[in-house]
Amino acid sequence: MFSHSALNHNVPPCNFELDLSPRNLRSGRRVVDIESRLSIIFRSLFKIKKMKNINRMTGLVSLSLLFSTVLISCSKGNSSNNTAPPPSSNTVSIVNMSFTPASITVSPGTTVKWNNNDNMTHTVTGDDNSFDSGNISAGSRFSRTFSVVGTYKYHCTIHPSMTGTVVVK
Repeated sequence: MFSHSALNHNVPPCNFELDLSPRNLRSGRRVVDIESRLSIIFRSLFKIKKMKNINRMTGLVSLSLLFSTVLISCSKGNSSNNTAPPPSSNTVSIVNMSFTPASITVSPGTTVKWNNNDNMTHTVTGDDNSFDSGNISAGSRFSRTFSVVGTYKYHCTIHPSMTGTVVVK
């Protein structure tokens, strides 16, 4: 009985009978079988070593991709999509469940614009109900011209904790 596991490789044994009787030796048939089986065993061993190298390479590539993904994800950029462009002096940004700036001062006749940069619907409603934007969906705008001097407090009717003030002077 011959076993290629005796070659010190971590491969499951592939056992076969080796019959060296005179009848088989004369025919030459068995010698060819032995050579072909040995050839198959050594090719299998080579493939296993090659597969180990391929598995190592696959592991290294996977590790590199994972590291790159983490590095890109943790880069200096903000991971939130709720970022607002810098507001102009008469623009209020709705972002992260708040009005930014919470208080704005303008001259009479100025049109104030509210940009919904949040990912949900909001409203801009005067506390005294003197103005109401209705629903402002994500990415939409609302504007109102303030002609009379005064302080105008407003809120979001959907999210009452969101409040702001327009001061006209």
